[in-house]
Amino acid sequence: MERIDIAEVNPKLVLSLLNKHYRQKHPVEFYGKQLNLRSANFAKVFKSFINKNLLLIINERTMHAQLITYQLKDISQPEYLKQMVEPDAPILAKVKGLISKVWLSDVEKNTFGGFYLWENKTAMEDFMHSDLVKAVVSRPYVKNVSSADYEVNQSASLITRGLK
Repeated sequence: MERIDIAEVNPKLVLSLLNKHYRQKHPVEFYGKQLNLRSANFAKVFKSFINKNLLLIINERTMHAQLITYQLKDISQPEYLKQMVEPDAPILAKVKGLISKVWLSDVEKNTFGGFYLWENKTAMEDFMHSDLVKAVVSRPYVKNVSSADYEVNQSASLITRGLK
């Protein structure tokens, strides 16, 4: 058995990439920040795979959180729900790389929006340049749109049940 230190990579991402690139499952076990490989031959293949894909693994391992807010103008709350929330929710549920969206509403302050959790920054950026976002921000009743994004500290978030 060969042990490889993977302290800088996300084990789930490594397994996902391995499964995409290799048809058969390999005897791989994770113990904390170490990877145990039961086959010496596969250990060589794995090390080569990691070296070739390290940049992708590092770039794709960091989840992103995004807070988008906006205000409404000349639309009632029931109409907003009917024209925007109800039709957009099923579409957003299918956005590639979106883990979740929490819809936000502060009627008193006329502030609405969402808290988005993304698999990675690339998915978030693709979304922000999508036709869906262009359509939402061009709606005449949507004003003062703002967006802020943050890297997610996955280790701490797992401890506090922010991630599963």
